[in-house]
Amino acid sequence: MANTVLVLGARGRLGGAVAQAFAAAGWRVLAQRRSRGQGRNGGRGHRMGPGRSR
Repeated sequence: MANTVLVLGARGRLGGAVAQAFAAAGWRVLAQRRSRGQGRNGGRGHRMGPGRSR
């Protein structure tokens, strides 16, 4: 079973790079980000992993 990591702010430069690095290393990545135009509490969860992208 793959390890799992939660990355907050995956839309940003740093959070996106962290999420991509973990995904490339084979981790199951749960990436939390806000959609553009949504307020502070409008986060959406996205799963990333090998073969998946933001």
